[in-house]
Amino acid sequence: MTIVSTTGKEARSASAIAGSRTSRACADTMPGMNAAKRKDLTPAEAATIAGVDRWTIWHWYQIGRLPGAWKTAGGHLRIPLEVLAAALKERH
Repeated sequence: MTIVSTTGKEARSASAIAGSRTSRACADTMPGMNAAKRKDLTPAEAATIAGVDRWTIWHWYQIGRLPGAWKTAGGHLRIPLEVLAAALKERH
């Protein structure tokens, strides 16, 4: 999936964005998950892929549209790429 920014920035693939953030520090909070295999997005990264504001991502999390999204021990939201893809598929 290639994402083209509406602000004129160059296109970035979802896998490139996801690959730039691996939740190694928080993988121990998700039992059975290998940190090297997790590709969790921040709300800002998820918003870039979805073409929405990062606060929309938080809203989707709060209303249950992102099942599988989780918070780190410090309260930071993380969204697995597969969860975001499923939410976007339902949206369209």
